Amino acid sequence: MHQSHFFKLRLRAFSSFLFGVLLIFLLASSVSAFQADSLAIDTTLTGVQLGATAWGDYDNDGDLDVVITGTTNGGSSGAVAEIWDNDGSGNFTKNTSVSSSLTGAYRSGAAFGDYDNDGFLDLVIIGYNTSGTPTTTLYNNDEDGTFSTVSGTGFTDGSWASASWGDANNDGYLDLYLGGLPSSGTRFNTIYLNDKDGTFTDATAGILGSAGGDFVHADYDNDGDLDVAIAGYTNSGYAQSKFFRNDNGTYNEVSAISSLLLANDNATMEWGDFDNDGDLDLFNSGGGSAKILINDGSGGLSNSGLSFSGVWDGYADWSDYDLDGDVDLLYIGNNSGSKSFLYDNDGDGTFTLNTDFSLTIAEQGTVDWVDVDNDGDADLFITGYLSTGSRTASLYKNNEVTTNTAPSTPVLNNITFNGSETILSWNPSNDTEGGTPSYNAFLYSLTTSQMIVEPQSDTTSGFRKVLDMGNMRFDTSRTLSLAEGRYSLGIQAIDAAGKTSVFAKSTFEVVFPDPVDSLRGERVNDTFTLTWDPTVGATSYKIYFTTDTTSQSTFTASTTDTSYSGTIYPGSTIFYSVKVVDSNNVESVASNYVEIENPFNFQLHSTHSNQILDIASGPSAVRHKSDIDWVDYDNDGDLDVSIIGEGGGYTGIMAIFEYDAITGFTQDKDFVNTDIILDFGEADWGDYDNDGDLDFVVAGYDDVESANVATVYRNKGSGVFNEVTDIKIALSAQSLPRASIRWVDIDNDGDLDIFHNGVTGISRSFLYRNNGNDSFVDANFTFNTLFNSSTLHLAVDEGEIELIDINNDGYIDVSGTGRISIGFPFTGISINSKDNQFTDSGNSLTYFADSSLEWGDLDEDGDPDLVLMGYDSGNSALKTEIYLNDGSGNLSLHSTLDGYRRGDIALGDIDNDGDLDLVISGLTNNTDYSTAGNKVFSNDLSRSNTFIELTGSTLAGLGRGNLVFADYDKDGDLDLIMNGQDASGYKSYIYENTVVTAGTAPGKPSNLSLVVKQEEISITWNAATDANGGPLHYEAFVLKPDKTPVFYAKSDISNGFRQVSALGNAGYNNLITLDVANLERGNYTIGVQAIDATGLAGEFAIEQIPIRAYFTPFGISALKDTVTTIPLSTFQRHSFLNDSTLTLSLRSAPNAQLFIDADNDYVMDAGEVKLDSTGFNLSLLATDSLRISSNTTGFEDIILKITTPSGSVVDSATIQLAMFESSPSISGTADTGGWYLMANPLQTTLGSLFGTIWTQGAINADSESGTPNLYFFNPDSAKYIAITTDLDTTKAKAGQGILAYIFPDDNYNDAIDPVEGGWPKSLINYGEPFKVNEPVVIKNTDVDGNGFTSGSEGFVLMGNPYGLPVSVDSLIAELVKIDPYANRYVYLWDPIEKQYNLNLTGFVNAYESFFVRTIQSGISGSMVFEYDDVHESARLKRTETTNPIELNLFAGDLSTGEYAIRLGEEADVAIDPLDGYYLGSFASNFANLYSTIGDQPLVLNNLPIGLTEELEIPLFLHSTESGEHTLEWSVNDLPKDWRVELENPATGEIIKLSEQSSYTFEFTSGQFKAKSTREPTPELFAFHAAKMKTKASQSDLILRINPGVATSGENDLDIPKEVELYQNYPNPFNPTSVIRFGVPEQSNVKLEVFDILGRRVATLLNNEIKPAGRYNISFVGNNLASGMYLYRLSVGNKVIVKKMTLIK
Repeated sequence: MHQSHFFKLRLRAFSSFLFGVLLIFLLASSVSAFQADSLAIDTTLTGVQLGATAWGDYDNDGDLDVVITGTTNGGSSGAVAEIWDNDGSGNFTKNTSVSSSLTGAYRSGAAFGDYDNDGFLDLVIIGYNTSGTPTTTLYNNDEDGTFSTVSGTGFTDGSWASASWGDANNDGYLDLYLGGLPSSGTRFNTIYLNDKDGTFTDATAGILGSAGGDFVHADYDNDGDLDVAIAGYTNSGYAQSKFFRNDNGTYNEVSAISSLLLANDNATMEWGDFDNDGDLDLFNSGGGSAKILINDGSGGLSNSGLSFSGVWDGYADWSDYDLDGDVDLLYIGNNSGSKSFLYDNDGDGTFTLNTDFSLTIAEQGTVDWVDVDNDGDADLFITGYLSTGSRTASLYKNNEVTTNTAPSTPVLNNITFNGSETILSWNPSNDTEGGTPSYNAFLYSLTTSQMIVEPQSDTTSGFRKVLDMGNMRFDTSRTLSLAEGRYSLGIQAIDAAGKTSVFAKSTFEVVFPDPVDSLRGERVNDTFTLTWDPTVGATSYKIYFTTDTTSQSTFTASTTDTSYSGTIYPGSTIFYSVKVVDSNNVESVASNYVEIENPFNFQLHSTHSNQILDIASGPSAVRHKSDIDWVDYDNDGDLDVSIIGEGGGYTGIMAIFEYDAITGFTQDKDFVNTDIILDFGEADWGDYDNDGDLDFVVAGYDDVESANVATVYRNKGSGVFNEVTDIKIALSAQSLPRASIRWVDIDNDGDLDIFHNGVTGISRSFLYRNNGNDSFVDANFTFNTLFNSSTLHLAVDEGEIELIDINNDGYIDVSGTGRISIGFPFTGISINSKDNQFTDSGNSLTYFADSSLEWGDLDEDGDPDLVLMGYDSGNSALKTEIYLNDGSGNLSLHSTLDGYRRGDIALGDIDNDGDLDLVISGLTNNTDYSTAGNKVFSNDLSRSNTFIELTGSTLAGLGRGNLVFADYDKDGDLDLIMNGQDASGYKSYIYENTVVTAGTAPGKPSNLSLVVKQEEISITWNAATDANGGPLHYEAFVLKPDKTPVFYAKSDISNGFRQVSALGNAGYNNLITLDVANLERGNYTIGVQAIDATGLAGEFAIEQIPIRAYFTPFGISALKDTVTTIPLSTFQRHSFLNDSTLTLSLRSAPNAQLFIDADNDYVMDAGEVKLDSTGFNLSLLATDSLRISSNTTGFEDIILKITTPSGSVVDSATIQLAMFESSPSISGTADTGGWYLMANPLQTTLGSLFGTIWTQGAINADSESGTPNLYFFNPDSAKYIAITTDLDTTKAKAGQGILAYIFPDDNYNDAIDPVEGGWPKSLINYGEPFKVNEPVVIKNTDVDGNGFTSGSEGFVLMGNPYGLPVSVDSLIAELVKIDPYANRYVYLWDPIEKQYNLNLTGFVNAYESFFVRTIQSGISGSMVFEYDDVHESARLKRTETTNPIELNLFAGDLSTGEYAIRLGEEADVAIDPLDGYYLGSFASNFANLYSTIGDQPLVLNNLPIGLTEELEIPLFLHSTESGEHTLEWSVNDLPKDWRVELENPATGEIIKLSEQSSYTFEFTSGQFKAKSTREPTPELFAFHAAKMKTKASQSDLILRINPGVATSGENDLDIPKEVELYQNYPNPFNPTSVIRFGVPEQSNVKLEVFDILGRRVATLLNNEIKPAGRYNISFVGNNLASGMYLYRLSVGNKVIVKKMTLIK
C-alpha cells in the first residue's frame, strides 16, 4: 500500500474479484509528458500482484525509496516485502539485506511514517505472510539504513488490508490507521493512537469494520482534525460505505454523506482539491460507477454532477502531472475489461478525458504518481498482473518540458495565546503554477531537545520524505497545547505536484502565569460557591469542572472576581478547578480540585407507587410499551394517572387513578364501565368536541372482542364517559395491531383529528379528519417518506411516533422510529405540505430498531430538537443521539450518548435551571429484563455544550414502559411516573422531585393579535418572560362571539392550570394558524399561555378582537385576446359580505386589464373606468359588468384591495387568472398531410375547433362524403371510432383525445390544384374553457375477459384539458395514484418526425393529446390536473438519460426512433412500469424495430442490472420498405461482464456489438402499403394489426445478452460473495413466478411468502440445508388474490425482503 503524494491519506485493500488495474504509459506523442516509447524506463523491480507500495526516504539521502509488497506467483508462497533504494536519478537497486529482515505480505497494506519523531521513517506492513496467515508488523528505523521489528504493539493481524499514518489527535505524533480481515473473521478499521512511548492505544470509537475496500482519512471540513471514510465488505454481511466525522476523537457518522458514497466491497475513495478552493473534494468509484463529491467548504459534500466512466475494482490518484496548477485525475479498474482513465482538469470545474495515451493492461496492482528523479514533476509507477501471466513493477518518467517552480516560502506571524493553548499562524504561500498548496510544519522543543511535531521532511533543504500532503493540510494556523519552554518552529509549502519550499523558521517561548494557590468551596442548598486568593499578574480567572479527576476538565465560566457561584447538578459529584489568565491571554496550570457533591433529587414515593400498583383486576402493572400519562380527566384541578397496556397474564388493562392531595391515588372503578380491556394499546387525551372536557381516543387489541379496535370516549363532564359508536365504526374499519393513536389538528381547522398507525406485516398510517358532529372520515393522506408509496407509511413496531411542528411553519409534522415492514429498522420525518400530502424532510437519521424518540427545545433557540434512542444494527450499538434543529426543520447530529432499546425518553427541567434535562430507560438486551436500566443527563449545552450524566441516579431501571414528567403535587418542580418491566416483574413508580428551589410560572405573552387572511386566521404574540430563562412553549384558544370555541386549550382558561403533560398546541412557535371557513362577523376572544421547561403554566393573556370580513381567492379561466366577464356575485360569494357596494382597487400591476363595461359591448371604450390603484365602486346589486382581458397566455394573480362602505378593509384579495391559448398554430411537412393527436381545451364543438381545417365523412363537414378524418378513441374496445355525427353539435369531453388527419389543402372541393392554405395552419377557437380541476376519466377494460391486461387493453388517449402546457411529471404522478403499477411514460406522437416519443418528463402542449396505459385490469378513476402543475417549457423527447444499448433502423433515407435497453435496480425481465410500448406508426412510409414480451411489443426494454441468466430478445421489423436495411447501435456503460451479440436467424450471422457498430441486411416487406392521403385510415396499434408478428420463432433478428454469470455450480463465479435475493421473474405474474437466491456457504435457508397484512401464505423452504450456490424456487399463486406480496429469505442472521405482484 502506498501513501499518495497528493492529499491521499488512504487505505486500500484488494477484492478477490479485482480486475484490471491498468497502465503502461505512454506511446509516442508530440503532446505526451512521458517517455516517448512503449517500454518502461525501469522494469528491474520485482513484479507483484495483490500488493501495496510505500514510498519514503527511509535512508535520509534526499530521494524517495520504495517498499513493494505482494505476491510473485499469485499465492502465499510468493509473498514478498522488498525495499528498493533510489540513487537520486530514479534508478533503483534492491536492498537485499534489509529486504530479508521484512516479512513478506500480499493482499497487503504498507506505509512509511516517523512514529517516534526521531527524524527517520519507520515502516508498517500488514497482510497474508508466506504461510497464508494474517500478520501486522511494525518496523523501527535503526537510523543506519536497517529496521528492527517492534514487538508487543497489540496491533490486530490482518489481510485484505490497509495501512496509513496520520495525526488523528493533533498531538504532533503519527497515529496508525489499520483495516482488514483477521483470522477470527471479524473485519476491523482501527485507529491506534500513538502514546509517544513506543506503544499505541486503540481509539476506534465506533468506526465500522470492513475489508477489501478502502479506509481513507482527511480533514474534509477544515476543522483541524482527520475525518474518515470506509468502504468494503463489513461484518453485517454485505458491502457498505460510511463516512465518519471526527468530533474531538469521537467518530460520528454523517449519514447525508454516507448515502452519497458508492457501497461496494472494492470501492475506492481519493481526496483532492480539484477546484482549488482550499477544501478537499472526494473521488469515489466502485460497482461500475464513478463520481466526484464536491466540498462546499462548510462540512457538506454533494454530487458534482460531473460525468465519469464507471469502474469496478478501481484505484485512483490525483496529481498535477502537467504542471498547469490544478490536479488531474487518473484511475483504473474494470469497465467491460480492464481500463484506465486519465481526466485532465480544465481548471474551470470540468474535466476532459485524455485520449492521447495508449495504455497497456495490468490488474490486481497499484498505481502511484511519484517524483523519483527530483525534477519537480510526477512520474508514474505501476505494479500488477499482466495478461501474459507475468507480474510487473514498471516505472515511467515524466518528460514534461515545463519546469515546476517551488511555491513561495510562507511568512510566519507572531505567536499568540488562548488560555493554555498556543496559536501558530502564517500567511498563505503563492504558487507560480496557480494551485493551492498544503503546509507542512515542524516544532522542536529547545528546552527538552525533542521534536514535538515531526515534519517528515528535511528541515534544512525542505525535501519531503513521504508522498503525503503537509501535516497542516490547507490550514494557515494550528492551535497546540504546549508546556513551558523555548521552541523552534518551521513552516513549508507543498504544491499539487509535490514540490516543496524551504522552511520559514522562528523561535518563541511559552511562559505560564502563577496558578491559584488554594481553591476553596462550600455548598448551600442547591448552589455552591468557590473562593480563592488573588494571584499577581492575573487579569481574569477561568472555572473548569469534571466528573472524574482523571478526565479532561470542561470550561464553564470566566470571572474577574476571586469567587464564583453556580447551580449544583443533582445526583452528581463535580470537581471544580480554577486557572489564572494573564495579559497575554495565557492560562496557568489548574488549581487544586474542590469536590462539590449533591444527592439525587428524585425520591421514590412508595405510598403513591403502591396505590398505582394496586389494580383491582389482579395484575400488578402494565408492560409491552404500555401507555401511561398524567391527565386531569375530571376537571378538578389535579393531575390523575391513566394507564393502558398488557398486564400480567397477558390481560389488557385500561385504568384511571384519581389523585387527591390528602388521600393520594384511588382507582376510578367506574371509569368507562371497565368495558375496554386492551393490550398492545395506546390512548390519548384531547377535547375533540371543543366542550371544555378532555375526551380520549384509544386503540389496541380487545381481549373481549378478540380484535383490533379503535374508538373514542366522550367526556360528558366530571369524568363520566360514553363510547361514541359511530366513531368506533369509522376507526375500526382500519384498526391496526401494535397501534399508536393520537389527537392532532393536522389540518389547522381548530378541531382535533385522529392519527392512527400500526404494523400489519407492513407499516400503515391513517388520518381521520374531524368533520364535527361526532363524524370522522378517512382523509386519504399519503406519505412520500418510505418507498415513495402511499401504502407503506411512516409507522413503526417496537418504536414510537411523535407529532410536532418540526419546521416552525405552523403545521403539524410526523416523526417515527422503530421497525417497519417485516422487521426493518427505520427512522424518518414527514413534513406536512398542507395539501393532504406528507413529504420526506430530507434529514438523514440513524435507522434504529427497538427505539424511542422525543422532541424538545434543548438549546433554547425556539425550535424543537430531537432525541433518538435505540439499537443501531448497522454498528451493533445502543445509542442516544441528540439532533439540533436549525429552525427550518433541518437536523444536525450534535452528540451521541449511551442508550437502551425497548425503552423510553423523557425531557424536562428536573433541576429548575431553565433547560430541558434528559432521562432514559430500557434494556441493554432486548429479551433479558435483568438488563433494564436508566440514565439521567443534565443539560449543560449553554455552558459546556454537553450533556452531563448524573451518576447518582436512584431511579429504577425498567424496559418496555413509559417515562412521563409532571408537577402532580404542585410544588414547583417536575415529578416523574414510570412503568415497565424488570427481572422481577411489572412495575409502576412515582418519584417526587425534592429540588430545593421551586420553580415559578412564566409571565403572560404580550401583544396578542389576530390576522384574517382569506380562509385563514393567524394568532401571533410576543414571547413571555421566564425567571429561569429556559425554552417556552405555548397553549392557545379562540372563541367565537357566542363563546363557542373555534380552537380550545388543554388548560383551564380561568386559572391556567395545565390539564395534560403534553407540549402546548402551538409548540415553540409564537404563531398559530387556523384554516377556518365562513367566519361570522363579531368580537372573537383569543388567549395564549406560556409553559416552561418544568411544565409550569402561566396565566392566559386574553384579548377580544373584532373580525369584520375576509376574502377567499377564486380562479378565472379566460382566453387570450378575448374579453371575459367576472360575475358580480362572485365578489359577494367569496368575501362573505352582503354590502350592496364595494370599492375595488389594485394592489398589483397585472398584465390583464379590468374595466367596467357600462355599455355592455365587450370593448373598453374611452369613457369606461379601468381598474387601477385609486379604485372604483362596484355595486353588487346593480347592472355593472366587470370585464377582464389580456393579450398573453399564462397565469397571474391579480391582488385587489376591497373596502366596504363601513370602512372594513380586506387585505390581499386575489383573483387567480389563467389566460388560455385560443388560436394555436399547427405545423406540417411540405405538401403532404398527416395524422395529429389533438385535444380541445374549450367547451366548443368540433366544427368550431376544426373550422379552418378540411373535414370530411361527417355531418356538416366540409365534405360529408369520403373517409372520415376525425376519430375518438374508445378505451373499452381499444379502437378508434370514426366521428360521423354532426360536427356543429359534437363536442369532445374535458381531457378527451382526438385523432385528426390534417390535409395540406384547405379546400378539396376545388377540382385540382393549387393547394390552398398549406402550412402552418391556425385554429380559430373561441369559447368557454373547461373549469379548473376538471376531472378526466381513465379506465382499464378487460376486453378479452382473461382477467389481466393484455393486447391493447389499458391504453387511453387523453387530451390536455387546458390551453397551456401540462407537466408530464404531474400526469404520471396522477396516473400512479389511480394505478401504482401503471406504465411510467406519456406517449406523444410527433407529426413532423412521424414517430412516438416516450416522455418521462417534459410537457404536453396545448391542443395536444397523448396515450397513457394502466396495468390493473378493470381499474377506473379520475385524473385531476392542478393549475400549479401547468408550466411553459420545451418538449423533451424520448428519455432524458443515455441508455446502455440503443439500436436505430435505417431503410434507404428513412430513419426511425431507436429501440433501447435500459438497466435498473428494480427492473424485471418481465414487463415492468419502465418498459416502453411500441404503438405502431401513423406515417405513410416507415421502418420500425421492436421486441416482444408475450403479446406486448416494446421499443424500450427495462432490464435488471443484476441479470443472472442469458437472455434472448426477439427483434421484429415493422416496415413498409423492402430491400437493404441497416441497423446501427451504441453500447454505453454496460456491466463489466455482459456480452451482447446480434443474430440473424435467416443467415446464421452472429455480430458482437462490442466489435462493430452497424449491420446491413436484406428485408422483404410485402405486408404494408403506403396509405392514400385522400382516403386516410388510421392504423390501429401495431400489435393489433393482423399481420403483426409477435412470436420469437418468427423474429427477424435476435438480441442475445449474456451477463457473464455462470450457471454451473462448479464455477467459482457462481458462488456469491454474500447472501443474495433477486427480484422474482416474471413480475407481475399470474400465477407462477420464480424466486432466485444465492448463499456463499452451506447454510440453513428459510424462504417464506407473506401477504400485505403480514400473514404467511406460503413456506417454500423451511430451514433446509443448501450448499453454496444459486437456486431457483418456483412459487405458484393459484389460490391467492391479486395484490402485492412480500417474500422473505432468512439465512442465519441475514434477512432480506422483496416485493412481488400477482395480477389475475
